[in-house]
Amino acid sequence: MKAKKPIQPNKYILDLLLLFVAFIWGSTFSLIKVTLQEVPVFRFLFLRFLIAFLFFIPLLIQKFKQMNKATLLWGAWLGIILFLGYTFQTIGLKYTTSINSGFITGLFVVFTPLICALIFRWFPHWTSLVGVAVAFVGLSLLTLNANFAFNCGDLLTLISAFSYAVYIVLVGRFATRYDPALLTWVQTFVVGLVSFFFTVFFENSPKLPVGLVSIATLIITSIFATVVAFWIQIYAQRFMHPTRVALILLGEPVFAGLFGYFWLQEPLTVRKLIGAALILLGMTFSEIFSNGREKPISRKKEVSQLELKELAKETP
Repeated sequence: MKAKKPIQPNKYILDLLLLFVAFIWGSTFSLIKVTLQEVPVFRFLFLRFLIAFLFFIPLLIQKFKQMNKATLLWGAWLGIILFLGYTFQTIGLKYTTSINSGFITGLFVVFTPLICALIFRWFPHWTSLVGVAVAFVGLSLLTLNANFAFNCGDLLTLISAFSYAVYIVLVGRFATRYDPALLTWVQTFVVGLVSFFFTVFFENSPKLPVGLVSIATLIITSIFATVVAFWIQIYAQRFMHPTRVALILLGEPVFAGLFGYFWLQEPLTVRKLIGAALILLGMTFSEIFSNGREKPISRKKEVSQLELKELAKETP
């Protein structure tokens, strides 16, 4: 039985929802950096995604009957890629500032259209590419030091940014075919499971968070930055090109910079402020002039043999 075609929501509502996601994610960089002083990386990821997984269950009781092998398969792949992104980002955050981490993570906006074009021949509108170029200049001003060099934490975060770009592209590939809530639940389970194994084999400390900030961070990151944020992203990508999604989510490093400056008193120089302004300019340019002309790739084209087999199983 074929899934019903989703009803197109208001374009600007989707934009605002994604900007809200960027705000949530940007606000967590400072919280996570403080929490990592108390809790090891993989233990933090395991607890975060375990809470998210359990929180999701009562919300999806009516939807579990729609679960099928294809949703499990692609949700698992998304979970593995997401685990890589979070791992490199979280470890990198131990060796760089929350401001740098947020802004380097924003480089996914550069990788996303390249992956779309090279792998799926899925080309964004030219206005989005102009927005990407402007945003890239802004990110360079924000992240590079006086010698135009990255430190170890910055390089790990750069790998994370590439992983997030792959994730955004794949979500755009499968979001229209499978239920967003179920995909989010499966990927949450996979990230939590893999984090658990890494915790057991690589982290000997049995330490659990007891500080108020750490507990608050776990609640905020698991419910708002995981359950709510990823459901919104996967839902929005049913109707939007990945490059456009990446540009809006580029608000994340701007919010990360503001929180890092006001809460952790991390330096925010004039150069970084100019960089943040260029990021916002790139987002705005794409928002105004693309005018919704970027459309997801037709699901009738370039479907892999594995996807065809899974779709055949779903159709009685």
